[in-house]
Amino acid sequence: MTGNPNIRFYAGTPLHSADGHALGTLCVIDRKPRTLSAEDRQCLRDLADCAEEQINARELAIHYRELEQQNESLVVLNQLVDLVPGGLYQFRRYPDGRMNYPYSSKGIERMFGVTQKQAREDATAVFATINPDDLAAVAASIEESASRLSTWSIQFTIRGPERSWLAPLINDLLDIEKLVAGKLDINLKQQPLQPLLEQAVTINQSYGAQREITIELAPDIPETKIFVNGQGVPEAFRDQIFQRFAQADSSDTRSQGGTGLGLAITRELITAMAGEVGFESVPGQGATFWIRLPLASDDP
Repeated sequence: MTGNPNIRFYAGTPLHSADGHALGTLCVIDRKPRTLSAEDRQCLRDLADCAEEQINARELAIHYRELEQQNESLVVLNQLVDLVPGGLYQFRRYPDGRMNYPYSSKGIERMFGVTQKQAREDATAVFATINPDDLAAVAASIEESASRLSTWSIQFTIRGPERSWLAPLINDLLDIEKLVAGKLDINLKQQPLQPLLEQAVTINQSYGAQREITIELAPDIPETKIFVNGQGVPEAFRDQIFQRFAQADSSDTRSQGGTGLGLAITRELITAMAGEVGFESVPGQGATFWIRLPLASDDP
């Protein structure tokens, strides 16, 4: 080069990414003529290798950070999805007639007794739980949704296995029997109450929103109040409310989504921690349940 910058010597070697794509060239220039020996060529290649490693390491770090962010977002999304009542799922029907659920939340197992893996592989097990009286309507709604490319919307009933309510009932019975007999190990520790309540609220947020439940923690006394909107507690039922299997009406316990042991277990647990539990209710205006726990002492 005869003009500015008067380069009289140039030596370069190509740079490539980890997957073989050309990135550019590592070059050495001088304004004086030079001769490149075999040793110089090897040094230039070694420098190029170092440059490639640095570039590829940087690209790998960026890609890793992106994956970390995606994974964190996915974890948060799955936590939110698990709080949704029922379940969320994506249904797919293939041209050959096969059907599956490429995505489903954990709720699909509670609803249909089918694991997420089973649902991904084949939807047959899910459809087997649908009430036979509703199968024709479900099939017709799928056909209509596919032909119109519209949102699939249908109401149907499912046949839940007896074990879906029997297992929680047995577990609750075992817990309360251990409590009454003094055989349930309770490891008492000093705990800040507010974080535990916040965790309970987060886990049961969807359930509480359905029933308009709010929790109030008094800042200066160890009392927690839980407000439940509804019809309140009937006068004739108040003496029985903390008894086992107690229900204010004659409906089937399973239709209410409980075993009738929740408040009984609550009372036993609070009593075991030297606390108190009670309620206040005005007919037609809901109920307020309260618990009082002893403040932790610094004495051993």
